[in-house]
Amino acid sequence: MKKNQNKFYTVIITVLVVHVIAMGILLAIPEGEKGEEECEEGDEGHEDFEAFTLTIDAPSEVPDNYEFEYKVIVRDEWKHDVLGLSALLDLSKAPNLEFTTETTEPYHMEESSSVSLSSNSDTFLFPVEDNATEATIKVDGDEGPFEVNNIDLNVYSPDGDTAWAVGGAGANPELTLDADDLREAGYGDYRAEVHYIVGTPSISFSITIDVQYDLEKSRQSGPDLGPGDEHTFSWSLRSIAKGGNTVLVIVSGTAHHDHDDPSHPDSELYTYDASSELEVGDRYVYNPPEREWEQAISIIDIERTTGIISAVVLIVSIVLSGLYKPMRIRIEGVLKGAGNRTSWHCRISFVLILLSFVHGMLLPFSPHATTLRGLAFGSFAFFVLGALGFVGLYQKSLIARWGADNWRRLHLLLTILTVIVVIVHAASDGTDFAWLR
Repeated sequence: MKKNQNKFYTVIITVLVVHVIAMGILLAIPEGEKGEEECEEGDEGHEDFEAFTLTIDAPSEVPDNYEFEYKVIVRDEWKHDVLGLSALLDLSKAPNLEFTTETTEPYHMEESSSVSLSSNSDTFLFPVEDNATEATIKVDGDEGPFEVNNIDLNVYSPDGDTAWAVGGAGANPELTLDADDLREAGYGDYRAEVHYIVGTPSISFSITIDVQYDLEKSRQSGPDLGPGDEHTFSWSLRSIAKGGNTVLVIVSGTAHHDHDDPSHPDSELYTYDASSELEVGDRYVYNPPEREWEQAISIIDIERTTGIISAVVLIVSIVLSGLYKPMRIRIEGVLKGAGNRTSWHCRISFVLILLSFVHGMLLPFSPHATTLRGLAFGSFAFFVLGALGFVGLYQKSLIARWGADNWRRLHLLLTILTVIVVIVHAASDGTDFAWLR
């Protein structure tokens, strides 16, 4: 029995030593050489920062008069969130391709109305759909004697959170919103309001609203991405004539991160361009894109799995420890005795330490190697687990030296400390608990 205990203890010590060495190697690697750089405070930490990566998934050649899917995969590789994600597919340099979806016709509205002292505003609604490139709202009002009439123009986004105001233009205010304005404010029904400011008791005016669409471009909005998330934009295209084409892609998103340094912005808009050559010929040629994060995904999945299993095994080990008397009696009845319960408790605890070791050792090989905060809490939890295993393994010797009551108190204290640190580690750095942060 003593020989087995020594082997068990040797394994634990070896695991702890290897973990310490791996931590030292990880901390010694310069930030620029890690698989993934964590965002640091100040501008220097963002010199090589990319808010997300994009990969084009499309054929390199298609037959004439052929429908196919053109996909763009966007992935958040960092610890930031990516908000307001959108992608624009541009066929202006692809004369032999067209979108298969129905094109949006330009919108035009022209109405006459008036505002006065008693009825000092009028409202006009107009739709703005995806792919809108420009919206122009023009008011042509009666300037009155000596051009004293003055009316203002206010335009509101569909959700009402964004507004544009034009004043000081007499009776002829005019507003033009470009594609970026419309994309950021969102698509839907916009509201234009004309307000009476000063002048004759009643001011007549006409309002003209034009919304233009580019038939060679298609914009899609995507979801917000968290660390490790990805989204695939997909367009349906048709080849219309043989020849070469360059398909352009523009992806935009706002990287958001809660920085401790107030001088560093929490949100910053990033836009990346890409393109692909696509020939319309006599055959269909498709080569799946190389996804550089494939290996990272598998490592992250293993890390997450071993972390979650370790948490479950920790609960099972605590249950088998017999802290709760009614449950202990039932378990001993199933396992046929306290000795068997204790034996299973020791086996499960050993499995817990091995799982935790695997979970921690994968960190240096992952491009998602996270923060020193997560590393600190995780390493502390592993050391407490090792101490807990040592106290359990040498139960008889420690009881003989300190007494049974003191041993129980120490074992219980280490167990509680382990649970607390594991919870803090999972909540502060666990991918599956990001919603808590």
